[in-house]
Amino acid sequence: MNSQLKYLKTNLTLLVFCALAVLVPMTAFFSTRAVVPLTILAVLVGTFDQIRRREWRFPIDAMTAILLGAVVLWALISAAWALDSFLAFRGAGKILGNVTIGILLLGLALKLRDEFQPKLLGYALTVGMVIALSALTIDPLFNQPFSALVYGGPISVNAIGLYWLNASTAILIVLVWPLIVFLKGEKKLFWGLVILAWLTWVTHLIGFNTGLVVIGISAVLFIPLLLLRARAFAILSVLVAAAIFLSPFVLPRVFDPVVYAPMEAVPKPLVHRMYIWKFASGRLLEKPFVGWGMNAARVIPGGKERATDKFRASYGEFLPLHPHNAGLQIWLELGIPGTLAFAALLAILLQRARALGLAGVAAPFLLLQFLSAFLFSEVSFGIWQSWWQAVLWINIALAVLLCRPPPAPERAQPG
Repeated sequence: MNSQLKYLKTNLTLLVFCALAVLVPMTAFFSTRAVVPLTILAVLVGTFDQIRRREWRFPIDAMTAILLGAVVLWALISAAWALDSFLAFRGAGKILGNVTIGILLLGLALKLRDEFQPKLLGYALTVGMVIALSALTIDPLFNQPFSALVYGGPISVNAIGLYWLNASTAILIVLVWPLIVFLKGEKKLFWGLVILAWLTWVTHLIGFNTGLVVIGISAVLFIPLLLLRARAFAILSVLVAAAIFLSPFVLPRVFDPVVYAPMEAVPKPLVHRMYIWKFASGRLLEKPFVGWGMNAARVIPGGKERATDKFRASYGEFLPLHPHNAGLQIWLELGIPGTLAFAALLAILLQRARALGLAGVAAPFLLLQFLSAFLFSEVSFGIWQSWWQAVLWINIALAVLLCRPPPAPERAQPG
């Protein structure tokens, strides 16, 4: 640890990642959007440091670069038939910016991966996680003192809980898995599980049911992933691709709002989400090959009409900004080419994760990080939201740095 502290004084890149590890969980509590300027600032400082030392390198392989470039180019081309060309151009530019920041961040992580062991970074993430969990615990128990700082007073809590803290908690749920891998490597797995239990309780405390489902699915899948070992990466790639391509056909049938609306036990926001998925799936299948154009979800015909039924009256718009499902949104806007690129990028990501060579329980925990991010993308957040993309890139970078086997001991050089 002392050697890493000395190294920290001379390496701005390590300082940048330690700052991100502490600040992202904390900052997200007050504003998830604040993650974006934090990430940009970190990338600028770290890239300057690497260029100054002439050590920066391009971090991704040719196939990944081609796929990312193809997504940006296709989003730009889709402006030709998009419902709103300005929104399409703006969306394509936003993707380009997010991808550029992500690639630069990953490049910094890969350079650090070659230079140091993750002890300092891992403990920085632990500090950030504990502080954020403390705030999430205090806020609902003591009349929202921290939320009052942001919103000017306590917010009225309804049947869906402290909904404004959901996104902040989702960030922690994705971040907790690489933290557990790190603590396991430090022979502190027990404390990693304590943090996970604390996070689960906080998720219940604020009423974030989606987060509880994600944690529950992760708990159920841990043993199968552990038993499958290396095969789990390939199997998950197939399942993820199937989920993406079957979504517009399966979601409206399995989660038909007409079936669930009469059930009082099903929360009204969840039924609304089902109406959104059903509407987006129907519109998607009207133009399945090329899609409606980048950012079309914001202005899709009929999207601003309100979903209603005789059971719950009015729910909200059929498509407010995005369909709360990454697969549906990409297919709706970018058609089959965009969907193929999305599935291929996720498969490559899992292949690269397998190449990290993790052993024991570390590999399934890494897969749970991927799975948590994928599930939240499929049921909660808009895939083009800058703060969510920043969170995804940060998680990839942290996985590179924290989820790796220790280096082999150096052999003594012959005298």
